[in-house]
Amino acid sequence: MNIKRILFPTDFSPCANQAFTHALFHAEAHDAELHIVHSVTWRDRDPTVRMPDPDTITEEMEQAQRVLVAEHLEPHKDKPFTIIEKTIRGSSTAEVILEYAKLHEIDFIVMGNHGRKGMRRFFLGSVAEAVARLAPCPVMTVHEDERGDLRPIRRILAPTDFSESAKHALRRAVEMAELHGSRITLLHVVQDFYYPGWPDTEIANYPEILENMRKRRLDALEEFADKFGGGLPIEKRVEIGGAYHKIIAVAVESETDLILMGSQGRNALTSIALGSVAERVIRQAPCPVYVIKAPPKK
Repeated sequence: MNIKRILFPTDFSPCANQAFTHALFHAEAHDAELHIVHSVTWRDRDPTVRMPDPDTITEEMEQAQRVLVAEHLEPHKDKPFTIIEKTIRGSSTAEVILEYAKLHEIDFIVMGNHGRKGMRRFFLGSVAEAVARLAPCPVMTVHEDERGDLRPIRRILAPTDFSESAKHALRRAVEMAELHGSRITLLHVVQDFYYPGWPDTEIANYPEILENMRKRRLDALEEFADKFGGGLPIEKRVEIGGAYHKIIAVAVESETDLILMGSQGRNALTSIALGSVAERVIRQAPCPVYVIKAPPKK
């Protein structure tokens, strides 16, 4: 892994503070610059509504954030790597993060994820999901955990659909496993679709069809691991069901410490209409989620 610059966006929430421990670990492990960014967002105000001057409020917010950042960094001022902190104004937190990542050629983003649910999520989405979908580099999202400390990464779950991004993700999982001394579980999910229009004879054979498919995919998984697994001993699992449901279930069952998966990086409109497996996993995962896209073809 060639990681020279890590971006840690923060809103000083508990989950962001927990993500900070992951950002510090990776910055030290890779001797990388750690860029700490807080965005002060202020959308255009309605001129018919009487409100305080937005510039004055923004300046006061920035001053308050500078104090918080200084307190945040005080225990880590003697770290052996460079720490750069910025407070940036913008209309959208996700846009601030994405623009900063592109401008400063960030190699890795580590950020907290609040995991909101319900209609608010449907209309507004999640900053973490938007960044994971559109960032030019890998993104790790971290939920708040009751323990509040940095757990050792002993078990890595690598879901795969055999795509280019999945190949790239497995290679990164191998690198992470070598760094942490972790075990990898390679998971493929056979989608359990039921089509009521099928003839009765096919419906009767449906379990057999799925089982045959599971066996074929397990063979493919063995070949995939041999080709891209770097020679590490890797557990292979094929499950039948909904993709993100099974990924979450296996992560919980195996007490996974990190889910590392590829993402197709679809555009915002497609993602709003259809959702994505990676984004749903980010939302519900019991552990940090590391999302990586295949590098663009030259």
